[in-house]
Amino acid sequence: MCLVRVNGLVGTLPVSEAQIKAMNIRSDANITVYVSAIRFTKRQITFSLTPTTNNDLAVGSRVQCTVVKATAHHVFCTFPKRGRLYDAAIRSSEFYWNRPTDVPCQPGDRINAVITGEEIIGKTKYTTLNACALTPNPLLTCETGDTLPCTVLGTTAGGYLMRCGGAVGFLHCSEIMWQYCDQWHGVWKRGEKVSCRILHLSPAEGGLLLGHRQTVGDPFLKHTPGVGSGYPATVRRSSDESVVVLLGDTGIEATISKADMKLFFTGVGQFIPQPGATISEVTVVRIENPGDPKRRHPFVRVTLL
Repeated sequence: MCLVRVNGLVGTLPVSEAQIKAMNIRSDANITVYVSAIRFTKRQITFSLTPTTNNDLAVGSRVQCTVVKATAHHVFCTFPKRGRLYDAAIRSSEFYWNRPTDVPCQPGDRINAVITGEEIIGKTKYTTLNACALTPNPLLTCETGDTLPCTVLGTTAGGYLMRCGGAVGFLHCSEIMWQYCDQWHGVWKRGEKVSCRILHLSPAEGGLLLGHRQTVGDPFLKHTPGVGSGYPATVRRSSDESVVVLLGDTGIEATISKADMKLFFTGVGQFIPQPGATISEVTVVRIENPGDPKRRHPFVRVTLL
């Protein structure tokens, strides 16, 4: 094994002692080497004495791959090149700049990546890819308080997993909106674009905690609904248990409980308004946790339809 320097980059050249003696390689000797593998997250580069035999799979070239399956250590995918479908693998540590507990991807996802070399996994040879090298590391380029465009990856215990550039951040359900939200699983769908603010950033631990409500003004500071006040409402989300509505143009969400829905729709049967439906008037009956900005939430009753 030799250490070589190429244009200021230090990498390893895996050669045996016999090859070193046969080629008379000594310190400060000038030799021609070729890039054979790159580990971006580890800042490691490996050289070889011979060029890549397949120019279609040159290290450093970009490809778009399709995820086939994900394991604890690798994300297996395929990508087309000149009419042929290649098998590839992305290390979990090189899928995102920080490594979450699980790699939040699903079969069929399209990923842009960079070819970094080849690796034998089990008994199969795979082209190795890196998915985070195409984006800057937000753990190093951002600061607490910065607002980032994020993509919803899915839900986890207590919140959402969000992709922020090449890293994964966690958005707790209490940071989704200013009001208490008991149906936070249905707020966003996978793939939606959401603006989030960095609440906590720990590059050493790879931690990235996000908040969404901080990107919009607190509607309770502009308008405080009082008990007995009436508003027109638009249905935002609905389930068998409750209906969440938006109160006029206040930006405040409220809940119509299952019991209140039954009282109003007696004899109609099971009625669940769909998102986008309008209600002429609802009346505020109570506000839960009025002093807690994370949990305050009005409950309303339908008065006119």
